[in-house]
Amino acid sequence: MDPKQQAVMFYKSLAASDEFACKLLAQGGRIQRGRVVALESRLAELQKNPSLQAEATAVQAEITKRKELAAQFDKLDAAITKALDDRAAHDKGKFG
Repeated sequence: MDPKQQAVMFYKSLAASDEFACKLLAQGGRIQRGRVVALESRLAELQKNPSLQAEATAVQAEITKRKELAAQFDKLDAAITKALDDRAAHDKGKFG
């Protein structure tokens, strides 16, 4: 096989792998945001009962952690997407 064709196939496989990673990260972010919504409704119920304040505090901490995790997923997704776009532009110039 022509080395140029091998390089094109190699870069396409890398791009496909990165696109799949982006999809997983986006899905992970959506899952975390969905969990936050569920936890917020649980927190609202817990706050109605003052005797469950310790559990409400724990739920609030988990909400904060999951929001941060969703934000990290979004940042990674954006970074990989930018790298994919940069690689595509480079490959277009390199391989025509």
